[in-house]
Amino acid sequence: MPVINIQKKQSNSVTNVGSSSNGDSIVDVSINGASFISEDLSKQISPGTKSFTTTYQFLKNSLEVYLNGMILSAGIDFEENLNENEFLLVDINIDYAKILNSNSYVFVKYIKK
Repeated sequence: MPVINIQKKQSNSVTNVGSSSNGDSIVDVSINGASFISEDLSKQISPGTKSFTTTYQFLKNSLEVYLNGMILSAGIDFEENLNENEFLLVDINIDYAKILNSNSYVFVKYIKK
């Protein structure tokens, strides 16, 4: 007897959200109801900045932070704040004042809550 495989069509979409007061180049990739967000937070960089705010709240432990192309480690280089749309760069042996300047960029990826 022949076997018939029925597959549910996935609902996938890619949306260029544009910009918000927090970020630029926001892209929302939705796969089966989960939204994967990427956004550029570079416009939040100013002297002494260590705290950044994402456009959307993110699921805990889903945040990836890139500083000038280098991925930072959660819990070591940055900490997620309790309101779930902010993170703080952690002072270890890095002088962020020297790294964060007008030519720098901060890029994040996360799962939207």
